[in-house]
Amino acid sequence: ALSPFKNQEEFINQILSKKEQASSHPTILIIGASGRCGQGAADAAKLCGLDVTKWDRQETSAGGPFKELLYHNIFINCALVTNKIPPFINEEILNNIQKDKKLSIIGDVGCDPTSELNPIPLYSECTTWELPFYKREDHQLEILSVDNLPSLLPKESSDDFSEQLTPYLLQLNEGEQLPEVWKNAHETFIKHLN
Repeated sequence: ALSPFKNQEEFINQILSKKEQASSHPTILIIGASGRCGQGAADAAKLCGLDVTKWDRQETSAGGPFKELLYHNIFINCALVTNKIPPFINEEILNNIQKDKKLSIIGDVGCDPTSELNPIPLYSECTTWELPFYKREDHQLEILSVDNLPSLLPKESSDDFSEQLTPYLLQLNEGEQLPEVWKNAHETFIKHLN
């Protein structure tokens, strides 16, 4: 089961402690590595001294599935998918590539298993804090898909969110000269209200 950490330092220290006890260190591939979430995942892995391969649009533009994912121990999906694309990984690629397969953990930060846009169609529901991993015994694979994962670091998450939101909240006093972000939000609200 997962539980919140007091701060990022406590989180990193726990990983470093486990890393010292391990006989080998995992390699990580992050898709969506240029976004905020992907950068955060890469930064955390770097603080832990782990090998990270960063992918973004350039590396995924040819379309999946990507057999390269299978040759890393951990795959973290941080991509924001807004259009239908071929999946990053699927049953077929798992079934056909067993030799030299290293992949044992998928962290799906996108957590959208019921959407037709889901780039990881290997599971059908989000996991929970109590049971964070969905186990795929057939492929010796565990999938983490907790949809409120930033809550593991509540203080840092709150501080970061506040830093991002405060400048936009202060713009609300600008009356008729609302910035584009508020005009777009209002239009989206009206569209869905209708």
